[in-house]
Amino acid sequence: MTGDMILSPVIDISVKTVADLEVMNLEVEEDNSFVASNQVVHNCVFCGLCVDPETEVATNPGLKPIKDIKVGERVLTHTGAYRRVSKIWRFSYTGPIYEVKAMGKPNSLLCTSDHRLLTVKRPSSKKRDKRLLRVTEPVEMVPPKDAKAGDYLLTPIPKKVVRLRNFSVKWNSSAGVKIMKLRTEPDLFRLIGYYLAEGSVGVRNRTIYLSFGSSEQELVEDARRLLRRY
Repeated sequence: MTGDMILSPVIDISVKTVADLEVMNLEVEEDNSFVASNQVVHNCVFCGLCVDPETEVATNPGLKPIKDIKVGERVLTHTGAYRRVSKIWRFSYTGPIYEVKAMGKPNSLLCTSDHRLLTVKRPSSKKRDKRLLRVTEPVEMVPPKDAKAGDYLLTPIPKKVVRLRNFSVKWNSSAGVKIMKLRTEPDLFRLIGYYLAEGSVGVRNRTIYLSFGSSEQELVEDARRLLRRY
C-alpha cells in the first residue's frame, strides 16, 4: 500500500486544551477518509473526530478550506480516488487539540484528540539518520496522541490523470495580480524537474538557484537554455 503513497515523517506533535472551538468533519462515500492538510484522515463523526475549519482539503481540482466544502463535491481519499461528500458536520468542541507537523508539508494539521491519521510507524534501527529508513507495512489509522516524531504520515498519489494543453499560474506582484498561461510541454516539465532536484531559493533576495556538479556541464547548458525560454 505504501507504494501508492507519499510518506512524510512527523517532525513535531504538540497539544493544547481549547473550549467551545468550532470543528468540522465530512462524510465521504465509500472510502470513509479524506486528505486534510496533505494527510489522510478518517471521517468517523460518531467518535467526535474533527479538524479546524481552516484545514485545507484536497478536492478536484484543488485545495479548499473544509469550511467552504459543499455536499456533492469530490475529495481525495486514501485510495487515490475522488469521492463525493455526502454530509458536512459542524461541532462545538472542548478538549485537547493536536497540532501535527510533517516534513515537507507547508501547513500543520489541527485535529481533535481521537481524529485518526493514516500512519506507518518508524522502524527501529541503529542507523543515525532514521529519515532514510525503508518502511513497510503495517499501515494503520492511529489517533495523534499515539503518533510520535519520526513516524510517517501518508498522502495518496491521485490515480486520475487529466491531460491539459495549458495551465495558468497566478501570483501577486507590486503591479497587482498577474496570471501567466503556460503550455504543458516536455521542456517546461524538465525545467521544473531541475528545480525539484537541484533548486533552492535565496532567503533574502528570493532568487532561484540551480546547483550542478562540475561534471554536469551538459545539464547546466540545458537548464540555461530553458531558463532563457521561460
